[in-house]
Amino acid sequence: MKSKILPMRSCRHTLCFAILVLSPSCVTETVEDRLSRPLPKILELTTGAIPAGFYHGVQFFFEVEPGDVPDAMAWMLEGTRTRQLPPIFPEIEPGGAEVYRLRDLHEVTFRHNMFETGGYRYPRMPGARLYVFKKRPENFSFSFRGQGIVVPSDVRWAPSIYYYAEEQALDEKKGPGKSLVTLTREVLQVGLATIETLPREGVWLVNGRKYLPDTTRPLELDGAVHAKVAR
Repeated sequence: MKSKILPMRSCRHTLCFAILVLSPSCVTETVEDRLSRPLPKILELTTGAIPAGFYHGVQFFFEVEPGDVPDAMAWMLEGTRTRQLPPIFPEIEPGGAEVYRLRDLHEVTFRHNMFETGGYRYPRMPGARLYVFKKRPENFSFSFRGQGIVVPSDVRWAPSIYYYAEEQALDEKKGPGKSLVTLTREVLQVGLATIETLPREGVWLVNGRKYLPDTTRPLELDGAVHAKVAR
């Protein structure tokens, strides 16, 4: 399944952490429709994802625990930097590919205008966000717009989530030279699975098929991982 994500020029986010920014906890994000009311939370994660900088217009978030980067703690605790990892300087491979590494925990490659991580590729989109998690031999769960989502897996894999949003200018003016905008689409990609929200229609497209969100039962993204799921 594929997922798409919209540019985030109108988005604001809040990151929740139990101990500093490196301890496992919740991450919540909210996109606000400038026209009227705030929209529901975008993502709710069961594990911490720490901001790691912007690269080619895309913000990275990595799952990290306090003991993973002890040498970076002093830098992270200085001033206002308590909620972000130190900048990552890429290694340039023959052919121009850029490899971003965080110790031996995470690796993201940028080539041909695509980000590659954990065996999955995501197209570069302005204002997008890329979340990379540690390898695990199990299903991966999170919540998107209040909808529980489960990615089944019977193999060891490194989950990743890619998100962006699109908005459209309206005829009304917010002020001199400023137009009001409204959120028109969101795209969420998890491995090979794609979820696309259509706020005006009130429906989602999951791998191109219409889906009505149901918060009483989780949505299973079968086919998101390179493996058949044992049932």
